Amino acid sequence: MNSRFLPFVLLGLLAGTSLADGPLLPNPYLLLIRDRYVQQECKVEPQQVKALRTLTDKIDPHFFPIRSYAPSQAGGKVQKLINQAKSGVKEIFRPVQRLRLAQITLRCQGLKSLLRDDVARFIDMSNNQRTETTKLIQAQDKDLAELSKQARAGKPRGALEKTAKQIRQKTYQELMAMLSPVQKSDFGRLLGKPIDMTKIYQDLRFKAPDFIRGNLWIDSKPLTMKQLRGKVVALHFYAFG
Repeated sequence: MNSRFLPFVLLGLLAGTSLADGPLLPNPYLLLIRDRYVQQECKVEPQQVKALRTLTDKIDPHFFPIRSYAPSQAGGKVQKLINQAKSGVKEIFRPVQRLRLAQITLRCQGLKSLLRDDVARFIDMSNNQRTETTKLIQAQDKDLAELSKQARAGKPRGALEKTAKQIRQKTYQELMAMLSPVQKSDFGRLLGKPIDMTKIYQDLRFKAPDFIRGNLWIDSKPLTMKQLRGKVVALHFYAFG
């Protein structure tokens, strides 16, 4: 693909994909726009950080309740918030910043980004390549899920992590072997320059949801998060069941 079209393609590569017969491809957009390291990578300026915080503060009260929904319902609700965030970010970020954010999004999705229709079209994957890619990633996810099950059962994590690394490496090698040199080059251009993935998701801030109204309050009148702003608050939860 002609390189002059690359920025325009990348600016559209921000929506995740869910395959009906394949793995779920999560979209980390709502996390990345508030990540301090990602903001540094995108060269976000102080006034833009403030505008981003205003944007995420409006989204967060609707974001937290989604955890109570079944995955089949949550996906659509998350996508609606992502669309709202993208619309806001378009007003805050310059094109070059949105370009870098798109690259980081793809890097966070990793090899699963090859499941995206837009990515597959950009690097001109054949139907056979796309089918085989789905099968390989499904197999990887199944193997990794089994390792997670063993970890929860108490098996030593050191050996499991080594095996997980080997599984991912094998999948990477098999996927790269399927792509032509031109396809691999185009995929690399989509990803942009490397970043330190260990620094992402280390400093995320969300606006705490307000207390649910109508509950019984003991020893005080009902409080709001606004009243408690700037104060140290200890929460004590009781579980009955």
